[in-house]
Amino acid sequence: MTLIESFSTLTWSSVPIVLTLTGLEIVLSADNAIVLAVLAKQLRPELQRRALFYGIAGAFILRFFAILGAVWIIQFWFLQIIGGGYLIWLAVNHLTDAEDHHDPKQPKAPTGGMASFWKVVVIIELTDLAFAVDSVLAAVGVTNNMVIIYAGAIIGLVAMRFAAVAVMKLLEIFPQLKIYAYVLVAWIGLKLMFQGAHLYLMTRHDLHWEEAIHLSIPEFWTVTFLIAITGFLHWLRVSRKKDTTPHDDSSQ
Repeated sequence: MTLIESFSTLTWSSVPIVLTLTGLEIVLSADNAIVLAVLAKQLRPELQRRALFYGIAGAFILRFFAILGAVWIIQFWFLQIIGGGYLIWLAVNHLTDAEDHHDPKQPKAPTGGMASFWKVVVIIELTDLAFAVDSVLAAVGVTNNMVIIYAGAIIGLVAMRFAAVAVMKLLEIFPQLKIYAYVLVAWIGLKLMFQGAHLYLMTRHDLHWEEAIHLSIPEFWTVTFLIAITGFLHWLRVSRKKDTTPHDDSSQ
């Protein structure tokens, strides 16, 4: 269905579909927002919002072309496997860094310079390309109306931008949560790899392994919720311990 045909078929009955697709896009953008925030957080504060702007702008362009090619985008299953593998490497590289574990209150200084900035922007765009595959396939599963699909994608990307800013602020206020943010990044990377393998098996029509390797939405969000709760409980324990630690008044 072309864009002109899509406009001509819009009625008030399309509103529930738009709302459903918007909710779906927001949910699917949540993990993308976490990755976006963690990647942008590597930069100096004055460059972080700029990286987010370029990242979201690129995401709009990628979603536009991905939706146009939704019929054949399933052939690009390897993008999710590559993107997922990179996210797992990124998380493991951080979690095994002794400097980060030595003093969580003093995380590594953000990188600076335009070379580092553009490197982060390129990585953001490449990882978003992996997320675009899943987002577009889910949208096409709801409706074939191009206008509705684009409307849902735009709202989802706007929500992702605000969610990414919120995650960055959270990591800035509570640096202890940074470890759990990278655990989430690793889990999201694993999810992308599962989805890429699932798409590959779909193209091969291997129904047995396709079901065996499938990671359902409830399974993904259950583990995500458990990681988030663990991080919150850890922050709570550290905060209480800090509050109960006697102050050293010997200098007074």
